[in-house]
Amino acid sequence: MKAIAATVMATALLLQASAAPHAWSQSKDSQTFGIPGQALQLLPARASNALSGSEFIRSIRHLSGMDRERAIVDQIMAGNFPSFLRDLKPVTYEHRDWKGRTWTLTTYVMPDYLAVGSDRDYVRVPLNLYSAKRITNTFDFMLPTRKMVDTIYHQAEIKLRPRPMAPGPKMTSTQYFTQHNHTIQSQLVRHQDQPGELVAGHKKDVVQTRKLYRKPRAIAIFGWHKLESSRPIQPLSTVHGAGYADYSHGIRMVSNWAFLQMGNHRELVNLNRIISGRYSWRLISDEGRLAAPKKQFTASLQGTSPKS
Repeated sequence: MKAIAATVMATALLLQASAAPHAWSQSKDSQTFGIPGQALQLLPARASNALSGSEFIRSIRHLSGMDRERAIVDQIMAGNFPSFLRDLKPVTYEHRDWKGRTWTLTTYVMPDYLAVGSDRDYVRVPLNLYSAKRITNTFDFMLPTRKMVDTIYHQAEIKLRPRPMAPGPKMTSTQYFTQHNHTIQSQLVRHQDQPGELVAGHKKDVVQTRKLYRKPRAIAIFGWHKLESSRPIQPLSTVHGAGYADYSHGIRMVSNWAFLQMGNHRELVNLNRIISGRYSWRLISDEGRLAAPKKQFTASLQGTSPKS
């Protein structure tokens, strides 16, 4: 009993944070190794008459900018994304604390980037930061950090070679991201991919980062790992404004709910608490403690820097 009590106290210490938006708690889910029920409860079901990916692209072929952005967000918020994206995949992180104890965090991520359509006919869609944050906040998910993108890539079941397209003004066009989606699908066919396997390497990730504290109206991107070296083509960058999105960007959604384990003790935790914790940020960040994502989003809308 003393050992269990000590572990519980250590967990509380690891998670200690200021102004944490969600308390961590133990539940029946924390005794299983399946996806936490909380991770899926806010994802809407896809309607039987929802547009396929091809139908949706035809419907927006004359749209651009915010009109296209709103159309994409409307589809996602209505649940028009492939069912296999709801089959979240575990990605694990380990950290050895000052007492030599190993902490293991199991997070749950969508197996591919956000897309519109059905399992058989879908298209991956780029989004600006405002749209991405609206969706993740609504569904109780978050965007990954740089460390999380690296870890997802290394643990991916399928790693695809990046396929950059010619730079220029067409990079933000619907034609470009549709063409890039076809390229990715051709790669997956050669890999004999089954939808739902964890795939990485084919997009740059929109990420959360401390760099946005200095540029709260920017979007941060990172990734596109080289197949040979596993090194990213795109270093962490905030060169574009928060309203920017091009064909190379992908939205990888990470559930806010995860399992934290030390020894035989396992707790259901909220990643908002982990990422903003005084010590626990080390599990999923390589650049220090971050403000909870909702606080970051509010700051970006106001053009201010979030307190951490």
